[in-house]
Amino acid sequence: SAPPGAPAPGKDHVAGTVSSESGPTVQISRGGRATSVNLATAQIAQLSPAQATDVTVNSCVRIRPTRDAAGSQNPVARMVVVGAPADGQCPSSTKSGHGGMAGTVSAVGQGTVTVGTQTVAVNASTRYIKRSAATIQAVANGQCLTARGTNDPSGTLQATTATVRTPVNGQC
Repeated sequence: SAPPGAPAPGKDHVAGTVSSESGPTVQISRGGRATSVNLATAQIAQLSPAQATDVTVNSCVRIRPTRDAAGSQNPVARMVVVGAPADGQCPSSTKSGHGGMAGTVSAVGQGTVTVGTQTVAVNASTRYIKRSAATIQAVANGQCLTARGTNDPSGTLQATTATVRTPVNGQC
C-alpha cells in the first residue's frame, strides 16, 4: 500500500526494460511492445543487492517464504527486502502464508529474523535486496522498471509509483 499522503498506486501497470528516456517520460519495452511512462509525479524506489548484515533491528523488511515453507509455523525466507522506514513507519503485515510478511525487525539472531513476534529462518539460499528512495536520475536505458498508475487517453501510463533495478543476467 502507498505511504500516508502518497497518491493511490493506480490500477494500471507496466514492467520491462527502459529503452529510451526524455525528461520524466521513458519508454518501457517488453516482448516487442513499448509503453510510454510519465514519471514526473511518481514515487520512485531503487532495488539493489544487499546482504544479511543489512538487516538490523528497527529496519523495515518484506519477507517472502520458500514455497514449501509458505503457511508453515516455521517459515524459511526465500527473499528479504530491507529498507528504511518511510515517515518513521514500516508497512506491516504479519501473515506468514503465501504472501510472506512485512514490518519492523524486532530481533536478528544466528540464522533468524524476527518481525513483531514472528521468527523466520534465513540460510545461505536466502536472497537479500535493499530498497531505497530514488529520483528520476536513477532511471536509465537498460534498467528494469516496474510502474503503477493510470493510463491516460493517449496510452501513456501516468505513474504514481515506480521501482527501478539493474537487470539480473541480462533479464528484467
